[in-house]
Amino acid sequence: MGYRAPVADIAFSLKHAAGLKAALAEGLYGDDLDEETVDSVLAEAGRFASDVIAPLNSVGDKFGTPFKDGKVTTPPGWKDTYTTWAAAGWNGLAAPAEWEDRVRRAVRARKVEAARRAARAARGARPGPTQAGNEGRVH
Repeated sequence: MGYRAPVADIAFSLKHAAGLKAALAEGLYGDDLDEETVDSVLAEAGRFASDVIAPLNSVGDKFGTPFKDGKVTTPPGWKDTYTTWAAAGWNGLAAPAEWEDRVRRAVRARKVEAARRAARAARGARPGPTQAGNEGRVH
């Protein structure tokens, strides 16, 4: 059995340790974010991390990321995976508040990012700069 994102553990820590469940009950995130939405987002992020990203570990181990003629080449499958990740909007979850409430996006992005990085720690350096860039523009 391959990697499985710990979605239940992430949801539990978010709702109970981080206090999201109480914040939702108090209406601090408005009417459009509830536990069902949080669970759905985490489940889909976990599925993507488990089923799409994690299997690339062996490909990355086999091919590496060669630096040749001033260019780094990602292993087979990584470019398509990132394109799919970005097209689905996952790397934009922590985008500036003008696009959606910043707090909700940041909460979701942190947990999604945890699942993605856990699936492929060596690949965690990307899309990190995108998220860091978004945070720098917001703060």
